[in-house]
Amino acid sequence: MEDCLSSKLRTVQEGKLSLRTVFNDSHAIAHLVQWQTQWAVACRRHCTLRPKYKRFVEVRTVNIDQQLVDLALAVWKSDIGRATKFFSDISDEELLREICPGRNRLVYLLGHLTAVNDALFPLFGLGEPLYPEMHKAFITSPDRSPVQDGISGEELKRRWVTVNQALFVSFDKLSPSQWLEKHTAVSNEDFERDPSRNRFTVLLRRTGHLSYHLGQTILAIRR
Repeated sequence: MEDCLSSKLRTVQEGKLSLRTVFNDSHAIAHLVQWQTQWAVACRRHCTLRPKYKRFVEVRTVNIDQQLVDLALAVWKSDIGRATKFFSDISDEELLREICPGRNRLVYLLGHLTAVNDALFPLFGLGEPLYPEMHKAFITSPDRSPVQDGISGEELKRRWVTVNQALFVSFDKLSPSQWLEKHTAVSNEDFERDPSRNRFTVLLRRTGHLSYHLGQTILAIRR
């Protein structure tokens, strides 16, 4: 498993494989999280039965966890980069295009993605959101709501970059063990029953969420 992860990470970093083929599949994500959880449980049991292997298991577990985190972050950052390029290359007029007739506009999608990423700060226990007003404007409110008035496309582009740059810095400081800690939306009791409700799982799901909306943006431009 460790060699497989190393190979995939190198392939991704060299640009020889589409990142979405590695991660952005719901079944692959579920399998990865399930495997990681089972591995941790198996390691704990093994160390209890054979204490002399504890150091070997700890080192190998840390190596695999680090590769999982590196791969997940590589995919997430790549999709952030794709979204940044897409939105920076289109005009304010193009931002007003609908994904399809009667549906959300691209400007709303940009605000929504920015608000979702901004919400990761409190969810991961990394601090307060940079733009808390955007939660109501672009998550709980539909497109064309009055609460969105006054936030221009250029301002949304700026906020998108600012939020993601701050997340990059915060995420790079987290160790593999910290990625496997619970997020703030789950109780200690629920986390004990289901340890997959951690920061790492949220990162995987947010990557899938971003990829889904990136597909919508392409459809809007090609329509």
